Amino acid sequence: MQDFLFTILIVYPDDILVYAHIQEHTCWLDSVFERLKQHGIRLNPDKCRLIQQRTPFISHVLTPNGLETDPGKVEAVSEFPIPKTLNDLCSFLGLAGYYGKFVKGPFVLEVDASHQGLGAVLSQATDSGTKVVAYASRGLRNNERRMENYSSFKLELLALKWAVCEKFRGYLWGVSFTFFTDNNPLWHLHSAKLGATEQRWVAELAE
Repeated sequence: MQDFLFTILIVYPDDILVYAHIQEHTCWLDSVFERLKQHGIRLNPDKCRLIQQRTPFISHVLTPNGLETDPGKVEAVSEFPIPKTLNDLCSFLGLAGYYGKFVKGPFVLEVDASHQGLGAVLSQATDSGTKVVAYASRGLRNNERRMENYSSFKLELLALKWAVCEKFRGYLWGVSFTFFTDNNPLWHLHSAKLGATEQRWVAELAE
């Protein structure tokens, strides 16, 4: 199947998706069926969906216009009970964040840092203005409190890395967003001379 992969075929654990224009689709299906037969792989006819314009795949719905949300997943988010524990909250954020790219309105992240702690505010732009989604803060660890180890630039970069890669990862991973900081050197990350620690943080942000 390697020669078909990502040209007419996507395989995900035990699912196979064949995609093509309708004129070519049956031809490619024949080729895939023949390859499966050669390797002794059988399909369950009850689970096969052939020549579909819309089909569920990996918790999304594939359409001629691209990806759409799965109504069942949206219902699960909208009917999720109010979180009462930290585990409940993490479960909800993970579930809601999975469809973050479909949420209308760009995210805005504001970060700040001092030698006492880190702070961040995540907001979202809407038609009626900017709405706060969440606040976050934490104190500095002992090694972070040493002024000679953590300059104001390094603290602000730490705050940005912490907010993006840890606290709000479920919201921000894989989506574009705007961030604000009062530390001007952060705007020159790609041209600044960075130590090993800062380079590691920038690499985490780049993911």
